[in-house]
Amino acid sequence: MVIQILNLKKSWNYVAGISHTFNKAFRGEISFFYHDIKDWITRDIPTFEGRFENKGKISIAGFELSSQYTPFKNFFLEVNYTYSYAKDKSPGRITDKVKNIPKHKVDITMNYVVPRLGIKTTLVGLYMGKVWGQLPTSSAPYLPAVEVGDYFIVNVKLSKEFKKHLEFYLGAENLFDRNYQQELDFPGPGRNLYAGMIYKF
Repeated sequence: MVIQILNLKKSWNYVAGISHTFNKAFRGEISFFYHDIKDWITRDIPTFEGRFENKGKISIAGFELSSQYTPFKNFFLEVNYTYSYAKDKSPGRITDKVKNIPKHKVDITMNYVVPRLGIKTTLVGLYMGKVWGQLPTSSAPYLPAVEVGDYFIVNVKLSKEFKKHLEFYLGAENLFDRNYQQELDFPGPGRNLYAGMIYKF
């Protein structure tokens, strides 16, 4: 058995942004970021046999757009978009590309409370752009560059409170049972149905 000893990832993070409330219903925000990371931890090959290793240095630059919309009391919509550009700056690197960091990512959240019934409906959508799932490394320079496809999944949850102490809920993750990979050869979970209750003292 081989015990791997890895260095802790170290990073300098810079963020600047501005937000504005346009009216009572709509608010927007934009922020720019830059991450300077040393000892980035990744696999040398994208399989269960792959060893984790420290990359010398990578950078991630980009921006995030965020908006919140509340046209009436029982409705809330939030949309976030993130653009990321990652670059490997390690000495002796084979490629400038970085694995598992999407250029494009979109998060959508919608909450709606059904009048009179008091049933809260939550819809969450996640779009994840293409990522590099496999890249040549210094220990395996023969590996071809392989992309993992983009995907969009939807989660839904219904909940109902009774007298502020008891809540019942049911939901579904990956509602449409999409086939996707979060990383190369690591498939994401299929449709998952769940239900439960919460009692608050």
